[in-house]
Amino acid sequence: MIKIINESITMAKQDIIIHFVDARGVLDENIARKYPRANEEYINICQKYNNEFEKLRGKVDLTEENKRFIAKIFVKQDDRKLDYAAIEEGILQIRKFAEQERLSVAVPFKIGCEANNGEWEIVQNVINKCFKDNVIYVYKSHLEFLRKKKFIKLPKDENGKLIEEFKDMLGHVYTVYYSEFGEGYVICNAETEEGIKAFKDSEYKSLLAIGESEEFAKACAYEGEDPGMALYFSKDCFEEVSYG
Repeated sequence: MIKIINESITMAKQDIIIHFVDARGVLDENIARKYPRANEEYINICQKYNNEFEKLRGKVDLTEENKRFIAKIFVKQDDRKLDYAAIEEGILQIRKFAEQERLSVAVPFKIGCEANNGEWEIVQNVINKCFKDNVIYVYKSHLEFLRKKKFIKLPKDENGKLIEEFKDMLGHVYTVYYSEFGEGYVICNAETEEGIKAFKDSEYKSLLAIGESEEFAKACAYEGEDPGMALYFSKDCFEEVSYG
């Protein structure tokens, strides 16, 4: 049974995250960066089988990393088309493993379809068939839910005190989406360079305020380092933007 989550797959907290792969040994850049061990194991198994898809069809490469399993199913043929029988074979293996270990499973919305001319309706039916008696979480990209909102009010800490580190952001317009997981808005971008700078400076100050090192705070705010957590802002921190 599929349960849709309006969130990016990068925010998934389930125990197993499914990805579709081919036998070329080149993993998606974002996945490779986030899960280097999974990337290394994927490259090794591709080399072991001489990058021949037929030898890897339907196999599951399972890597435990960052407190979860990254499950890579070999379903993309050499012509980049999806092998639906291989999808079913791999997902059934994952479901069996998840049942034995009592683990939850997540998968990206339209997995493998947009880049490989696959048909989501077919893939979705395969997933539903394999998980008809179990729940599988399908994460629908937050990019479909982006909104522009003006930052008008400082957030509060758990004691109800205003968090002054974010005051430079007041009055700026940001592109945001609402996170069901974090129950708040996540900022993706700003309308102006000044707004981007204000957000980066605020992130830097907020990380220092919670005890992170200056080196780590700088790397996260200004150099793209993943802080391992997202900043969630309550709804009352923003107002709708009117361009009237």
